[in-house]
Formats: sequence, C-alpha cells, structure tokens
Amino acid sequence: MYQVKVNIHGYYDEIVNEESTNYHKISLGTGFTTTEIGQPAMPTIPQLIALPTNRLCTSSISEDKWVDVTIGRIHPYQKPLLETEQSAKFVVNESVYNQDLYKTFLINRSDTSIWRDIRNIAFSICPFKYFPQTNKLSVLTEFVFTVRFSPQSDMPNSRIKQKNLSIFDNNFLVSNDVLSTDNTSYDYLIIVGDNSDLLGSQALKNFCKWKAIKGYKTKIVSIATTGASCSSIKKIIESEYNVNKSLSYVLFIGDDDRIPMYNKRSFQTSDILKSDYWYGCMDGDSDFQADIVVGRFSTNVVDELENMVNKTIVYESTDNQYAQYAQLIANKEYAPGKYQRCCEDIRTANYNTPITFIKTYGASTSNGGTNATNADIISRINEGVNIVNYRGHGDWDQWWNWNSQNQSFYNNDADLLRNTTYPVIFGIACTTADIRNHTCLLETFMKSKYGSAAYLGATVPSYTEANHTFDKILFKELLNNNIVNVGNLNLNAHIKNISERGDFTSKDNAFCYICGNDPALEIWTQRPQTFKNVTVSNQNDGIYINVDGVSDYMVSVVSKEGELRYKKTSMSNTITLSDYNTEDLIYLSKHNYIPFKIEIQNSNPNTIYIQNRVFNGSEIINGDKIEVGYDVTSSIPYGNVIINNGANLRLNSTSETIIKNGFECQKGATFIVE
Repeated sequence: MYQVKVNIHGYYDEIVNEESTNYHKISLGTGFTTTEIGQPAMPTIPQLIALPTNRLCTSSISEDKWVDVTIGRIHPYQKPLLETEQSAKFVVNESVYNQDLYKTFLINRSDTSIWRDIRNIAFSICPFKYFPQTNKLSVLTEFVFTVRFSPQSDMPNSRIKQKNLSIFDNNFLVSNDVLSTDNTSYDYLIIVGDNSDLLGSQALKNFCKWKAIKGYKTKIVSIATTGASCSSIKKIIESEYNVNKSLSYVLFIGDDDRIPMYNKRSFQTSDILKSDYWYGCMDGDSDFQADIVVGRFSTNVVDELENMVNKTIVYESTDNQYAQYAQLIANKEYAPGKYQRCCEDIRTANYNTPITFIKTYGASTSNGGTNATNADIISRINEGVNIVNYRGHGDWDQWWNWNSQNQSFYNNDADLLRNTTYPVIFGIACTTADIRNHTCLLETFMKSKYGSAAYLGATVPSYTEANHTFDKILFKELLNNNIVNVGNLNLNAHIKNISERGDFTSKDNAFCYICGNDPALEIWTQRPQTFKNVTVSNQNDGIYINVDGVSDYMVSVVSKEGELRYKKTSMSNTITLSDYNTEDLIYLSKHNYIPFKIEIQNSNPNTIYIQNRVFNGSEIINGDKIEVGYDVTSSIPYGNVIINNGANLRLNSTSETIIKNGFECQKGATFIVE
C-alpha cells in the first residue's frame, strides 16, 4: 500500500484581466491544472505510482477537511501554444460559468504505462470544488491519498535492471537477486554511422576506455552492418535490449544524414517531431516513457569527434572550481513574466544541493532584467560556469532576439568562445538542436574545441508551458534527487513532466528534445573532491583498498585493452578485489569526486618493468625478474621499448626475463640477456 497525507495551507492567486474581466489564476506553485479549454483551470497534484510485480491497484481519498473561500471567476484553461505562436483568441465557456457547481474529478488516473518493465500509473488529484454562481471555492485542505495493490496471478514477472527508481513517487523495492550485476552483459551501446574513419578512430577508443573507467561496459556496432533506416536502427536497439536488460544508454555517432532522426507524428496535431527519444521507447508505437537514454555526437568528422570526446573526458576528470555556478539566460519577452519568471522560479526554489545562480536576463532593469548582452554570455562562459540554462525563443542557428538590444546569439557568437571549462547547456527553446540539413547551434557548441561538454535542445518548435515546467523539473531532479547523468536527467524530467501535466504538449516536447552529448555524462553539483589517504595492500587472496573517510565509492577494474572487466561498489570505506590481473587498471569513482587511479605494488618488489623507454647509450639493469614491453605495467605510461643503433643494453635477472610486444632492437644495437 502507498499512502500520503496532504495538508494544503494556501494557494497562489494571481488576478489577470482578460477582455475587461478579472479572472483568478490559482495554482499550488507547480502550474499543473485541469486542461479543458475554456473551463476553469483547477490546480492538480500529480502522483506517478509504480505497480509492484503481479499487482493491480485501486485508489481512494479520505476527505478529512474542506474549507470554503470567497473568490471571483477562476481563469479558464487556454489552448496550449508553441513558442512560435501568439494567442489568437481568449476562450471562455460561459455555460460552465453559469452552473451552480463546476464538476471536476477528485482523482483521475491514466492508462497503465511501462518503463523498463515497471508498470506504472499517473494519478492526478484535484482538491477543489468551484461554485461559479456564488463565487465560492471549496478547498480540501486535509486528506489522505491511498493506493492499494492487489495480486494478479496471470501477469508476467518484470525483469528489472534499474536501481534508480526515484522517477516514481512511491518507494519501489527491488529484490537483491533482480539487481545483481551480470558481468557478461553490457550497459552502453554505441552505434556509429557508415564511416570507417569514425569507427576506427583513436577518439572512439579513448572514449570507450574512459567509459570503462567510469564503470560502463560498451559495445560498438556500425550501421554499415545493421542498416541505416530508422526501423533497422530501432530493431537492433530492441533486440539488444530484449536479451540484455542492463542496456541503459545508446550513443549515436554521426549526423542526421548517417543516423537519421525519426519523424514522429505529434500526439494531437499533424506536426512532425524530429526525434532521437523515439529510439529509446521499447513498448510499441504508443509508448512515451523511453526505457533507454539516447545521446548523440552529431558529427561525421574525426577531428570534431576528438573535440567532443576530449571535452567529455576533461569535464569528468579534472577539477572544476565553477561546479556550483549556473548561468540563467532569460529572453526579454513579457518580462518580468514568461521566460524571466521561469528562470526566477528556478533561482528562488529550495534545493537539497544549493548552487549559485548568475542572472543574465535580456530585459531592461525596469522590467527586472539585467540588460544582458551577447558579450555577457561569452564572458561568463569564458570565465567559467558549470551549467548554462537558456529559456526563450530559438531557431536552428540562434537564441533569437533575446535582449533589449534585439540581439540574437548566433553560431558565429558561439565561435568566439575560448573557454577551457566546458559547461552543460540546457537550451530550453525551439529548434536550436535541429541537426538536419545544417549546422545548428547545438552542433556549433559541441563540435568546437571550446563551447560545451553537453547540449540539450529541441529539434522543432516546442510548447511554451510544457517547456517552463520541464526546465524547472530539470533542476529539481538534479539538485533534489541527485539525477546527475545528463541523459537520465533529460529522460526523468520528461517522464515527470508528462505524468504531471497530463497533456499532449509534454509528450510532443519529450520526443523533439535531443541529448547532443554522451548521455552518461555526469554533472558536477559541487566542486569535485579528490580521493585522499588511499591505502592498497596486495595480499594472496586479493587487493585490499581502504579510502579514509569515504564510503559508497565505485571501483572499476579495466583490462589493458581498455575494456571494463567488472565493477564493485563499496559498502564502507574498505573493499576487496579477489579477481585481479597484474595488467589491470583500477580506478575509484564517486559523484563529485575526480576519478582516482590505484597503483598496485607488485607482490615481488624486485620485479623491474621496462616500458616506454628509448635507449641511446650503454646500460645494465639488474633484478630478480625483468619484464619488457609496451604495456607490462599500468604504473608507467604505455609505450614501446627501443634500443637505438649504437646503444648497448644488458639485462641481468636472477629468475627470468620476459620480452613482450612493443620491443625493438635496431640494427647496430647490442642487446644481451643473462
């Protein structure tokens, strides 16, 4: 059973004038209301409830206390508008306002959805009764919402490979055996466009090794073998997911001409949504809760891929003194309302992990803005900032007409950046991520050696109010629920937005937003710390690691080829690795910590490793055991061993000398093993 007690101590009441009539726009601070056009917009409370395996559910409310309030006309819900649209006509259904009682639901429930095999239902509670003729509003100020679960024997068992279930409002327990790690499976699928240069690039190898260090096991496929159509690409994702429920991330490497966005039809209109989100939906054409997080490096050029990979690795591996700073950029339109109000709602909200917000508002100071210009955007990013949040109008190559000087921030403005701290950008606007047929603003930020480490944006015109709530949910999920991977943040925010708004606009928006980066990129929320006082002991039964003052960290064991062998999470500050090869790389990681490489002292301290060296003179090396080669130890940078012409190298070992790959003795050199 799920049960929550709710107390409503008040509500927001904004008086707005429409066609010479005052209306009361009431809310509970979220903006979620009933959605019948022309009828009173009554505030609602959303609840997204996961169903335990083999369970159905019923819901009820105990109506403990109603309070009557005198009020005028409640503002009617209006047709939702795209960012590109202006309101044409104010709609009011007078027949409804002529009723004694406006009847609406107390509890509304959606159809059952499925997310990663978890069945779930979105409930909406409307704790209000409205009496238009007497200008009375009744508020259910105290109540208990209850969901009871009953068994359903013929329902299939769920196969759940997902620990993060904070997307739901109820605590959803998954047994340990279901969550156990299967080290033969993988969680990160990389799909490369039909481009042999990208497929064989060092940048891709470096990226896969970095993902291994961060605890992800990758698999690479090329559309040259899978097929380049949307259906064939979706089919390979579905087939991989059906046999491997650990699969959580898909990364496309390629522009739209190599890996096409899917043309998804709007849930209500005839509009086409250019979509990557669709590829992550595993439960049929009507599915809107993506099971897999999809990201994209939108490039067909190796140099640009190198920039994207480098910025990803630099972001996650180096100190960031600006990790607690977020820049809020607000379009001037209707300030201090609309876009500026959205940013102010984000800035003034309470968070479990507080950060510092920097206002870059395009409106004049008389309208609450900061008279910000393009130069302010550039200087702040160049100086350093962790998150850039733009809320306003956009087009494929610009943040459009955003300030009081009528400036737009174009691609060529982004080209002026010279930053070395790479932000995550939330481009909450229309069309800035339209990668089809041209270089869009997302690609300009991502392809450069400067710019951003991540960019989240829409491919087509998106809906204004749904964008407002989506933007606010992004920060709540990041700073309250610790959803720190960019792709997961995007997905969670969309699913919550859909369940809370309950209309087609949030669904359409979900399908048109793309994550133009590594979907697993981990956002800093505090200045990253370093692992200190790490002690390592190499015993006969394994490697013992102790980290003073730090627990719940992850250990990644990576092969010399750069592939994740396995990972473990510590329950305390100590962990033991019983499965370890001398050539393995071992890394520690934890959110808001810089990954740390463990150096293992070999059990035989007299073993001499010769790696990444060039001999030009005469040298004698003595040891109990000597190993020579390109990658005989992880404690020295990899590299060949070369004895140049005229040089002399003598190796004296008391037990054995091992020569591996990566050794070269040039003609005219002397090499002696004794």
